[in-house]
Amino acid sequence: MSVGERCLEERGFLSMQITFRNEAAATAAVKIINRYGYAASARGSVVLTDCPPLLAVPAVGRGVGLHQMQEVKFDVAPRAVQAA
Repeated sequence: MSVGERCLEERGFLSMQITFRNEAAATAAVKIINRYGYAASARGSVVLTDCPPLLAVPAVGRGVGLHQMQEVKFDVAPRAVQAA
């Protein structure tokens, strides 16, 4: 279990799930979100995070590019993420 996954599990909630076009973009997004002090974890091309969307989307958009984001889901419950 990664540090990001552990933090997400301890806090018990997720703010959002972002699906990217590829794993490289997802990995870069995790690093960007972590720099702001929030937990993030990539599973393939999907990033799970507790970062507030109004911070994460613009920051990741500047760093990775909005064109790399395929889908953004807000207020994701832990059970929904585990089922995915």
